[in-house]
Amino acid sequence: MKTIRELMLRPWFYVFIVLIGIFLKFYRIDYRYFWYDEVCTINHTSGTDGNALLEKLPVNELENVQYYHDLLSLNKQNISIQSQLKGISHMTNLNPVHYAFLVFWHRIVGDKDIHYRYFNVFIFLITLPFLFYLARVLFKSDLAGWIAISIFSVSPFFQYYTVEARYNALCTFFIIVNQYFFLRALEGKGMKWWSVYALSGILCLYASFNLWLIFFAHFIYILLYNRKVFLPYFISSFIIILVYMPWLISVFSHLNEIQGALAWHEWYGTNQNFFSLCFAQLYLAAYSFVTFNDFTDQANMFRFHQFEGNYIQLILCILIIGLLIYSIFYTYKRTNKKVFTFILLIIAPQFLYFLITDIVRHTGISLIWRYNNVALIGFLLYLVFLFSNELSIKQNTFAYILIAFLGLGIASNFYMSDKYYIPFFEKELATSTLLSKSEKPLLISDFKTVFAGGDAAGTLAYTNACKSKNLDILRVKPDI
Repeated sequence: MKTIRELMLRPWFYVFIVLIGIFLKFYRIDYRYFWYDEVCTINHTSGTDGNALLEKLPVNELENVQYYHDLLSLNKQNISIQSQLKGISHMTNLNPVHYAFLVFWHRIVGDKDIHYRYFNVFIFLITLPFLFYLARVLFKSDLAGWIAISIFSVSPFFQYYTVEARYNALCTFFIIVNQYFFLRALEGKGMKWWSVYALSGILCLYASFNLWLIFFAHFIYILLYNRKVFLPYFISSFIIILVYMPWLISVFSHLNEIQGALAWHEWYGTNQNFFSLCFAQLYLAAYSFVTFNDFTDQANMFRFHQFEGNYIQLILCILIIGLLIYSIFYTYKRTNKKVFTFILLIIAPQFLYFLITDIVRHTGISLIWRYNNVALIGFLLYLVFLFSNELSIKQNTFAYILIAFLGLGIASNFYMSDKYYIPFFEKELATSTLLSKSEKPLLISDFKTVFAGGDAAGTLAYTNACKSKNLDILRVKPDI
């Protein structure tokens, strides 16, 4: 009779886990509240700013809710691809390539809110082969590749941001692709790998400004271990910087505006010190693999130094922190220093950058879950080596640990799928639920009580949550 470990050396087990992960990406994907930032995604994709959208909202005019729904349907707006791309190129944002891709996506697939979430599911699917090959090239093991994509598929972090219409899934894709191309380029198999490394590097920066940390890590790695390829690396890096320079200039020319838009980071900067910020990053990394309460509870726990949530979540996170730390030391002892350093340089720059930034600027970026996607890839790779190596040397204990680990991830995803909204929106969405259940509702409001004080995105997020086709809306001035 075969042991559990022997069964887990076969690909079919991991294929089964990945299929569960794919199923979870579609499971109740349309249930969760399509919130403010997701509406902003649609607005950015249109190539217009919030003020232009606000002008389309009628004042002191009675309109059916369908009018508001149609404002989120870009295919009905009679706008050209050229005007959208031009508008995006003149916007002040740090993720332009995401919106550029969506310009074509909504024309091909559809322009309902759910279709923007489907884009991220598509990105998740094409990420899987690149992650498999990244782990296989790094650890010289197919088993490592299978374990990597199975953990990735059921991770609550990647689940949450795959079914949210924002840029995080695309950033994760480019992080993994760029790391894979970097490793292949280091093998010295021609300029084609440096060419695709440069291309993926350009897309990384246009996907998120914060991904510059990847290239800082690659520079350090080249200096430590691969100076013989410094010339092709330098040429590739120069091309990346050159192509990104126009947008970088735009970013710095609108720096005050960007800093104003990110001022909310300071909300999380109170009551923080070196140790709380370090622990917060480790805790959120662990939380990314097992999630049984709302992530705002985790941020508030560090923000106010008061425990929120449940003790099961706290205990599980502490156990996983121990597993993460163990996997780091395990990898250091069991593999060559190049592999260990490569993974460490995925984690360390983000960890230190967040830490230093928070201390100097009195912010709390370390406490914001979605910003941890770069370091999380590194932690995942350390776990992959631990599990793949232990399974290869006939350790049944780690076979059971991996099964439990994957099981907790799957359970976490089902838990999250039942959450319509985070508690932050509870009061405003209670009324939208009431209106959706009414036969002939009438809403008279200035919308100042909804998210962001009733601006265009906040208003449309609220009206989008109202599902009654019979709802009529009279948007009035605050001083009526």
